[in-house]
Amino acid sequence: AKFCIVTGEKPYSCNLCSYKFVTSGTLKVHMRTHTGEKPFLCKTCGYRCATHGRFKSHLRIHSGDKKHECPFCDYKSVRADNLKMHIRTHTGEKPHQCPHCDYRSSEKVRMVQHIRVHTGEKPFVCSVCGFKTADRNGLRSHSRIHSDEKPFCCSYCDFKTARRGILKTHIMRHTGDKPYACPYCPYKCTKSCSLKGHVANNHIGNKKKAL
Repeated sequence: AKFCIVTGEKPYSCNLCSYKFVTSGTLKVHMRTHTGEKPFLCKTCGYRCATHGRFKSHLRIHSGDKKHECPFCDYKSVRADNLKMHIRTHTGEKPHQCPHCDYRSSEKVRMVQHIRVHTGEKPFVCSVCGFKTADRNGLRSHSRIHSDEKPFCCSYCDFKTARRGILKTHIMRHTGDKPYACPYCPYKCTKSCSLKGHVANNHIGNKKKAL
């Protein structure tokens, strides 16, 4: 392993995505992003995580040890890298540039997720049905289909759902909010897909017929 570190060789490859690693231990930790395994459990609040480093940072939340302070506001953090990302909300700095388009991000993790839009990579795999997705939140949301977990509850009625987006659309039925407006007529709707269908069926098609 020491020789690999010196040479930069990465002999340990993930069989579910394109990532490669110097040590087998690092590969083992990486595989948890695919399996969803979270072996580190906080006995105080029940929080679980996949890595020892993240677990140690979490424990500082309970100890009150937040030594990293923002010079612009009252924000404090147990981790220096969290503070660094927070400060960018004040400065507007976005140091991470997409090599495929003009998109920029203040966080490396968001850039990694964005690049998958171009590459089509979907490293997060459901262990139950094989469903693949580009980000961890997508897998977490999908997994609720198998567990019947529905954490998103409507404040107007008894409706519950596994997805935040579905709840948002549902609540519009109560509020009457229709954020998607047709640029050609007064039509409004609650879903972007409904607007696309409306425009295709009522405007673009008619224009072609007129020509």
